[in-house]
Amino acid sequence: MKKVLVVVGILVLALSLGAFAFQNEPEEFRGLLWGDPPTEEMKFLVDSDDMKAYTLPDDKMYLGDVTLYRIAYMFFEGRFTSVGLYYNGEDNYKLLETICKERYGVQEVDEVSFYQMRWDGQKSFVILAYDFVKEGGYLAIGSTPITMEKMAAQKKKEAEKAAGDW
Repeated sequence: MKKVLVVVGILVLALSLGAFAFQNEPEEFRGLLWGDPPTEEMKFLVDSDDMKAYTLPDDKMYLGDVTLYRIAYMFFEGRFTSVGLYYNGEDNYKLLETICKERYGVQEVDEVSFYQMRWDGQKSFVILAYDFVKEGGYLAIGSTPITMEKMAAQKKKEAEKAAGDW
């Protein structure tokens, strides 16, 4: 489970956050706005790489006809930063691909060891990924400004760690 959250964290941090917008840039997920604190209903899941992950016990485990096995809400410095929706099966990937293209616009699929589509904007980003070897994937949706803050804080932290080594 921690590996899954670390993968999303790494991908979120590795984003090249462009200044372009895409149609229907999300400002929230299921009523939780970027920057909001965790709600009282949320259950703590794991603390990883300066991010805290939570779940909602009564969360709907679907998006349209896509069946999800986990939804992880990620917080940086107590602020809602991103959400990861995890699914299994290529059929669910194809449904999500259709949903995302319709909602956010058509993107080319980047095929390496998995399929990946990205939408980067000023307010938010969306990443749809599917690993055809593991037969599973995720849809990550998050705040561009808060993610940029996290990336800057992480760079500063790394530079401070190395300061005494010169």
